[in-house]
Amino acid sequence: PALKALTVLEQIHTLDDFSRLYKTLSLGGIPTPINIGVDTDMKNTKQHLVYMQGASVILPDTTYYAPAMAAQKEQILGIWQGVASAVLSKTDLAPEVQAQYVADALAFDEIIAGLAKSREEWSRYVEMYNPMDTTAAAEMLSTIDFTAILTDLFGHVPATVIVTEPRYFGDFAKILNADTLTLYKHWAYVTGLMSAC
Repeated sequence: PALKALTVLEQIHTLDDFSRLYKTLSLGGIPTPINIGVDTDMKNTKQHLVYMQGASVILPDTTYYAPAMAAQKEQILGIWQGVASAVLSKTDLAPEVQAQYVADALAFDEIIAGLAKSREEWSRYVEMYNPMDTTAAAEMLSTIDFTAILTDLFGHVPATVIVTEPRYFGDFAKILNADTLTLYKHWAYVTGLMSAC
């Protein structure tokens, strides 16, 4: 079932394709660099708001990507790479393609790690609450059609969204752009397949 769900990635050739297929990706459990959902408004529990959150990193925390943690990072990613390679060996992908997918997944993870929140930052719960006008959020997410994604998900464009990771989304164009689209697809394939195992 996981391999079948992942075939949607083959339909993504442009950023417009990503925007058009976002709902399918999200509902199919395919990892994306932006996760959109509805949750209770922290400041008014009688209403719900749309929240957006970034992707998770492969390592247990973003702090593992710091130069001081290089030895631990290399060790854990080495284990992860071995597991990823073993999982991909069960697919129909050619061995050299499998290796490229794993390398690209690691490269995309490195981009995410430079902008994602650490566990300590996530523990400051109140700092997640950053209401933003949807028009401003769409400008920040300039490489995708955010309003089309919202319309596809909810049937309308909410006036406000909660941006849980301002640093991450402020630099979203560095994460997902025409140059990183293939890295994204390979990262989504590898991490999506591994999470399904």
